[in-house]
Parts: sequence; structure tokens; C-alpha cells
Amino acid sequence: MKTKIVTLIVSCLFLSQYLMAQQVRSIPPKPTDETYEYIPFPTDNAVWTNRSYHNFYGPGLQVDRNFFSTVFMKGDTIWDGKTYSKLYVCKGETPDYSPGAFWGGIREENKRIYVRQSHTYTGEPYAVPMVYPYPLDRYFGPAPSVEYLCYDFNIPSDPATFYAEYLKRYHMEGFAEYERTDYEWIGERWRRVVYFKSKYAYDNPLFTFRWIDGIGNDRGFCYNGTYITTGNHNFRETNLLCFFQDGVQQYHADNIIIPFEGSDDCFRIDDLLLGLSPTVADPAVRLRYEHGSLVWDAAVSITRVLLYDLQARLVFSSPTVGVHSVSLPATIPAGTYLYCGDDTYGHRYTGKLIIP
Repeated sequence: MKTKIVTLIVSCLFLSQYLMAQQVRSIPPKPTDETYEYIPFPTDNAVWTNRSYHNFYGPGLQVDRNFFSTVFMKGDTIWDGKTYSKLYVCKGETPDYSPGAFWGGIREENKRIYVRQSHTYTGEPYAVPMVYPYPLDRYFGPAPSVEYLCYDFNIPSDPATFYAEYLKRYHMEGFAEYERTDYEWIGERWRRVVYFKSKYAYDNPLFTFRWIDGIGNDRGFCYNGTYITTGNHNFRETNLLCFFQDGVQQYHADNIIIPFEGSDDCFRIDDLLLGLSPTVADPAVRLRYEHGSLVWDAAVSITRVLLYDLQARLVFSSPTVGVHSVSLPATIPAGTYLYCGDDTYGHRYTGKLIIP
């Protein structure tokens, strides 16, 4: 019997080592500038999910909120003799191919990525791709019929000067600068990655970002680092949460706290809202645990709630249209949980709560 057990253990160890070796062999050697095969930008059937985090200012009150947008690439159009892939910007995960959601188009020429906004887009400022070559203290948005350079994926001989010129185009030369270039295994492929860093003594997240071949900016679709104040609020941080090509996930944002693997909407808990203090998030939309139920302010129209444990497992979800509380199953054990609440405007509120 002991011999069989030892044999089984040895076999398992051998199998484990074999599988690990197979996995290592499945990743080809890291390329160099000379051997790297460029990955073109998508031209159809691609999806980018973005998140932006804002400060809202009112009389004596500062409120932090998350906003989520999804960019769907579908079909093409011709403007001034040039073919553009059509881009639709939506608040949720459901595509909207109406004229009001038709943000604009994107095209590639000589490894340069250009974008242009349509005349029909009616979305709100915080949901749009961020390509703004304007003064930083006001929001104008991209002008329809004007083409903007979004990325330049060529390999320059003088990277510092090359990328400084790009940043100057968007008034960012005083805030961010080129750091380095590397190759990373992303989406089952080696991709060239360009790192930019903040010029400030502290790493402002808005000015620290990456360009990834075939995907774009890890701070959001078409993000260029511009710091924007829009009326009574401003961006504090943005992220590209995930990217899909032909229905296959190619990129998922690294999670500061826990990975939400398997989450259908690529949601990433925001570290800035993961507090138990009411001052961390807007108290009106902070979900609370009271007597076996999740409760929120009646003035907020929450349409769905989701509850995750700290291992990123979904333990409860429920539609909540027309109510301001929902009962939790008694089988949910005591502990700390992360919640998501979606409202009728497509906003998502997140935070942490304790079930005693």
C-alpha cells in the first residue's frame, strides 16, 4: 500500500512539473525591437470597458463617484475619403448603435492611430474617450470633423524627444514624460508597451500610463493624460478595465486589492472607495447593512445590487428597481463584503460593508 502511495505522489509531482514545463514552453522568447512583430490596432468587433473616478464639488461638500463607459467598435464609415472603424460609447455593458451613441471613428495609417468625432454623438462628457488638445482647465471635447492623432506606435530612434513632442501636442509636456519601453505578455501575445511617468514628486495616476500595442492606453480608451475639470467636477483617476477582441478577453486591469476574475462586466473595485467611513463615498448612495437587508437612500434609484466576498466570489445579486432595500439570504455568513450598486443613469457605486 505504501509503495502505491509513494508511486502516486511521484507521478503527481512528475505530472505537475511536466505541465509547468509545457506552460513555460508555450510562451515564446521575449522579442527585441528587431524581432518584434507589430500588432495592428483593431478594425472591428472590439470592446473597451473604461472607468473614471471623479470629484464632485458642491456647497461645502466633496463627493467622489465612479463612472463606467464601454466603447464598442462595429462597422465602418468613410469621411473625406478615409475609412474609419465606427465607435459607439455606452454607459453600461449593453451596446447601443443609435446615432446618439455613435461617438466617432478610428483608423490606422503607418502605425499611427487617428480618431475623429461624429456630429451625432449626444453622450455626457465623463463617458467619452479623452482626446483633448485644449487648455487643461476647461472641457470642450473633440471637435467633429477634426482628426486627432491618438497614438503613434512606431519605434523611434530617440524615444524621449519623440514622445515629448506627442505630449506637447496635448499640453502634457509639463506633467508627464517618457520612461521606458518594454515587451509584455498580454492577451496571449508579446506586445510592445511604452511607459510614461508623472513629472511630479508623487505619482499622480493621471500622468502615469502605458501604451499597449493592439489595445491602446491602460488609463482608458484614447486617454492621453489630460487633466480635465468639467464644471463642478474633475477626473481624479481613470482606468481601462478590460479589452475584448472578437469576443475574447485580451486585457484585464491589474487589481489593487483583489482580482474580480470571472466578473461578467470586468468590474474592478476602486481602492479610493474601499472605506468604511461615510466620508469616503457619497453617503446618499452608500449601501448599508441593516437588520438582514441592504439599504440605501430612497432618493437614489438603484436598479441592481451585487455583493462579493473578499475572494472575488459573487455571493448575492438582485434587481432592485423601485425599491430602496433588499433582503439578504440568511445563509450569507458574517464578514466583510464588497458591493456594487447600479443606478438608472448607468452610474455604479461601490464600497465595503460588514455583515455582523
